[in-house]
Amino acid sequence: MAGYADLLHHSPTRMIDEAIPRDLFKYLYQAYPHRQARRIALRAGELTAEYIIANRIPGMIVKLLQVLPPAISGPMLLKAI
Repeated sequence: MAGYADLLHHSPTRMIDEAIPRDLFKYLYQAYPHRQARRIALRAGELTAEYIIANRIPGMIVKLLQVLPPAISGPMLLKAI
């Protein structure tokens, strides 16, 4: 519905335009009941975070973030992103 079906078959190899996830989330909330859409969106966020931690943040920084309290590591991670 959002026009991005090709992403199901060809994962992006670089950062994508922010309009793509915006459009996907818009259609997600139109296509599914709110509670189900929220669960899907949460899982998408978890998978995105896993990708960023595994591929975009140096290992030493990841180890540091893991030992810090979430109140400190969360804002640091958001700044890094």
